[in-house]
Amino acid sequence: MRSWLCSIRLPSALFCSPAAYRAAGFLAVTGALLLCAWGGRGGTAMPALAAGPPPPLRSVDGGAAASVFVPAVYGRSIPEVVSRAGLVVTSGALSSYPLERLPFGWYADYEVREAPARPGGVEYMQTILVRPEKYPPDWDLLRRAAEANPGAIWKVGNEPECIYQGMRTPEAYADIYHEVYTFLKGVDPTARVAIGSIVQPTPLRLEWLDRTRAAYRARYGETMPVDVWNIHNLVLQEHAEDYGCGIPVGIAASEGRLYPWWDSANVDLFVQHIWDFRRWMADRGERDKPLIISEMGVLYPSSWFDSLTEAPSGEQRITDFMEGTFTFMQDAADPDLGYPADGNRLVQGWLWFSLDHRAWDEAPGEGFNGNLCERDTRSLTPFGVYYEGLMQRLQRHAGE
Repeated sequence: MRSWLCSIRLPSALFCSPAAYRAAGFLAVTGALLLCAWGGRGGTAMPALAAGPPPPLRSVDGGAAASVFVPAVYGRSIPEVVSRAGLVVTSGALSSYPLERLPFGWYADYEVREAPARPGGVEYMQTILVRPEKYPPDWDLLRRAAEANPGAIWKVGNEPECIYQGMRTPEAYADIYHEVYTFLKGVDPTARVAIGSIVQPTPLRLEWLDRTRAAYRARYGETMPVDVWNIHNLVLQEHAEDYGCGIPVGIAASEGRLYPWWDSANVDLFVQHIWDFRRWMADRGERDKPLIISEMGVLYPSSWFDSLTEAPSGEQRITDFMEGTFTFMQDAADPDLGYPADGNRLVQGWLWFSLDHRAWDEAPGEGFNGNLCERDTRSLTPFGVYYEGLMQRLQRHAGE
């Protein structure tokens, strides 16, 4: 598996630390996030949201929005809503799924490809991994891919700050970004270079970004050139010795946002993250840039949410999260914070995790939630059926 993820392997204990998992042989790290996660806690109520509410939602300004991604999907004119929504693919076999029922405008699979599959003209986001065993990349492949795909989006690193993925300090990442950016622009001046996606825009990770930008300016005498701002928006605990996504590399802290696992389906926190990051961008003179969310979803199993005392069911919590976040990202705009070229919208595109990752399996204790298709049968899951209907509703809502 070439994603940012790691497989969850859970003992019977209520929770465990990364060190405990390694000692017990439970942890199988194959990507970035450690999700040594709290098991389902019967009788546990959903806590109240501690943070204040986000600013009121403003409607999109009048005027034509920018063309965000691609002109056509599956041989028909692409609706704007479809162009924004995308999928994370983990099996590499895109064409074997019932894509005609899953409208989307772009996708990523954590690879660099000279000839990526683009059924119906969907956009492909190239990804250069920066963890020590993956960097430096195959520069000849990068050159060929950039020449063959002019104007492509290039993501430089996948969770570069995360101890379980990129494992880079701000200073090391600043040098990597400069090297890749300079190379890509030398091959294809129209390449759209996106900064590596932090796990979530929390204060600790924004500090990591600020230090990265400061290191870049100190080394190269200019503001870090970012064509596309890019984050993940996964609501996960930040703790050095507990489950979640850990502490950013190079940041002196033992804990940050201590989100419990059930907050991974909290729409309000997801929304607050978006507002926080757009404010961060505006405060640093980066408002006039697109923002994409290259991973979002709910990773924890539906069965865990079933164990909570409050309705709704676990599966409905995930579909409610999908509905609430997609609707927000499609509609949310602000005249002071949004991207002017896109009607002041806050978000220009997003990728749902995932199209086809293996679902959670209690027996081996592996997998993740939210897959739209079954990898073995290629059929739609209940989440895939819900996605199909949601995209239809969003298109009607937008008058498309």
